[in-house]
Amino acid sequence: MIHSIYALLAIVLFSFVLQHARAVDSEEFTSRFADFKARSISHEERIASLLSKPPLKRGDYAMPASLAAEKETQVPPSPPSVPEVPYIPVPEYYEDSLNNNPEVSMPRPASSTEPDVSLSNEEERIESTPDELDEAYAALYDTEPTYRRVGYYFGPLVGLSFPEDGAVRVSGSHVPYDSDGGFQLGFNFGKDFGGIRVESEYSYLNHDASGGLEIGSHNFLARFILDKEISDLVDLRAGMGMGFSFVGIESTSVGEIDGVGFAYDFLIGLGYNFGENWGLNLDYRYFLTAANDGFDRLKSHAVIFSAAIAL
Repeated sequence: MIHSIYALLAIVLFSFVLQHARAVDSEEFTSRFADFKARSISHEERIASLLSKPPLKRGDYAMPASLAAEKETQVPPSPPSVPEVPYIPVPEYYEDSLNNNPEVSMPRPASSTEPDVSLSNEEERIESTPDELDEAYAALYDTEPTYRRVGYYFGPLVGLSFPEDGAVRVSGSHVPYDSDGGFQLGFNFGKDFGGIRVESEYSYLNHDASGGLEIGSHNFLARFILDKEISDLVDLRAGMGMGFSFVGIESTSVGEIDGVGFAYDFLIGLGYNFGENWGLNLDYRYFLTAANDGFDRLKSHAVIFSAAIAL
């Protein structure tokens, strides 16, 4: 029963609020409509007042007749006057007057042996033939090919080695041996500064010796070379290298002996430039190493062919 009463009161309250809201909306709409209607009436009145005014008069922009006549009678200003240049007569020379005036020549000393340089116009004129012009252009524009390399280079080397006799040290005693001829292979890398070269080289030197010995050395050297140009194609070269050598001696009688020591060589030779990009060198070299606990100093003479290819 109580719930029914609460529901009835809620319905009555909702209907009251709804009617109040409708009344408020109706009043607001009525006031807005009245305002719009008043503005519309005011706008119509303003347009009517503007249309009731008389039309504007058309203006007259024509130039007065007096001013137009004065403008037509005006004379343009004359250009400024330029002063007249006075006439200067050109002197006239006649052939008779020239022939009547003898030439005045400076006296020459009696001791002078110089030839007479007074030549006629025809003698002073030098005519060039087409062949002479071609030779002149060729000498001016044609450049001779250059065979000099300046910059970095790389190249292989190969040669014959002629070692000197030596000795190995076994149990505190020296065992001499006789060396046979051998070979040398390697490569170098360097830079040519134009008359001076600095290069690094690796080479492998191998030869046999008496007593069944086989001697080999891996050589790492840095070298300084001076070049003397003999002609466009041929250079005279001399240099010195220093570095280290890893020596290995193998034999069935004394066993295996290894050692590392200081090494250096001297060279003198000739270089031939086949072109700007490569050349061939023929050198004589004298190679030495320091002595070691297992062997004496190694000495070798070699003839080496090496190439220099520009990079």
